Amino acid sequence: MFAGLYPDEVGMLLADATPVDLLQRLPEQAAALTNAGQRARTFQRLASFGIVRLLIGSALGELDRFPAGARDEIAAFESVPGHWKAYADEVDALPESMSQVGQLGGLGTLPLIVLSATEGSGSPEEARIKRETHAEMAAISSDSRQIVVEGATHTGLAVNPDHASTTSAAIRQLVDAVRMGRLLST
Repeated sequence: MFAGLYPDEVGMLLADATPVDLLQRLPEQAAALTNAGQRARTFQRLASFGIVRLLIGSALGELDRFPAGARDEIAAFESVPGHWKAYADEVDALPESMSQVGQLGGLGTLPLIVLSATEGSGSPEEARIKRETHAEMAAISSDSRQIVVEGATHTGLAVNPDHASTTSAAIRQLVDAVRMGRLLST
């Protein structure tokens, strides 16, 4: 949304982004979102008693290559009620946020990179729709590039060192293009 309001000042990187019409293309995702919000509210309550801290370790599998101290810090962060409240609030706001972003239209020549993870879709149909929507996202700017990160998950684009390096390189590429006033597509 920020990029739509200030197109001359920024570039945009969408890392395994959620399409604005997700709930129309995959109606079953509405139930998944409801479940995610309910689960977050349950974890918010359980975190007050330290129970989430006991459960969270098994959910941090993608962080295996992180230093132990960093894994512990992430586990601590994800074990507090405020984390789960924020997550529930984000899930609750997603339909309105999608609607607002959908109203912005195209991005003109705004530099745009769309990173697409290949793993983690719930079904082959969901994976197909995800590929389609990411290609459509790249088309909302005439100066865009889509990068498919083979073997990456949504979270892995940020935390798996092999895949996060691609994310970091894309960010540097985008920043350089914006600062130098040159096209990504060259």
